[in-house]
Amino acid sequence: MSSCCSDSLPHLSIGHTVGNVMDSGNTDCLEFTILADIGHPEYEQCLLFGERLMSFSQSCPVAFKWLTRLILEYITFGDSDIHNLLSTCNKLELLSLTYCDAVINPVTGEEPILTIDAPQSGLLALEVTTCGYARIDLIQVPNLRRLVCANWIGANPPLCFGNVPRLHTVALRRTALHWQTPFALSHCLANTTSLSTLYLNFCDQMHHRLNLLEIVGFALDEKLIKYIRLVMERAVSLKRICLLDQRPCTTCDAMDDTQTLSRNIWRFPVDEEEKEIVRQQLVDGFSFSVEISIG
Repeated sequence: MSSCCSDSLPHLSIGHTVGNVMDSGNTDCLEFTILADIGHPEYEQCLLFGERLMSFSQSCPVAFKWLTRLILEYITFGDSDIHNLLSTCNKLELLSLTYCDAVINPVTGEEPILTIDAPQSGLLALEVTTCGYARIDLIQVPNLRRLVCANWIGANPPLCFGNVPRLHTVALRRTALHWQTPFALSHCLANTTSLSTLYLNFCDQMHHRLNLLEIVGFALDEKLIKYIRLVMERAVSLKRICLLDQRPCTTCDAMDDTQTLSRNIWRFPVDEEEKEIVRQQLVDGFSFSVEISIG
């Protein structure tokens, strides 16, 4: 169901009807998409949209209980609204926020932080795009599999991970602002012990300042070679590339009986001849000099 945030959210009778249909057991998936009906609403309007959303969820708890996908735009949340939504929508699998934020602390004036502490939540995917949060703190989201964070306005790093044991895919997209300092991905992602896929899209402003590229988990892979060459092409200040083997994980079961098979597929160059071939593949066609250390 789609709705626009204008004078009112969907009439309560629609919410109750949806709840009755879901309670009958004939439908497994329910999506609410709530968008603004104007291009760039003011802060006061976004605040009103947030109040109406929460009023709607409180008036139609049955419908929200069955929600599996919630897509929101231009919502300004109150302090506990996200927590209350996740508690109400206990079947929610996707939460997508675009141009959303929360009220600023009236005492400190600090920018809001998107905090998700939902140990009982079934949330599988979180998408946060061009939102007005200083940071995203994922304290307890035990079932989260996929996270998309794009165009954050706060300082780096934009994320803080707590208990996210099933998170396997993270996508970060951002054109770096001039005041945002570089950050170490290894530190930012330290608690993501099950991470298997990382998508990065940092546009040219950040590439221009990049002087060190370090990759932990490098392997003899054509796509990885192409990615590094793409970074070399755009990072005009790049001086050094450091390629390291993957680090054994003692807290997960990634290094079990399948270890030998996975290492054959994802293999780090061992002898000097292999390392020299990698160096030649990386610098082929480039006129500038970059120090490349492997291992």
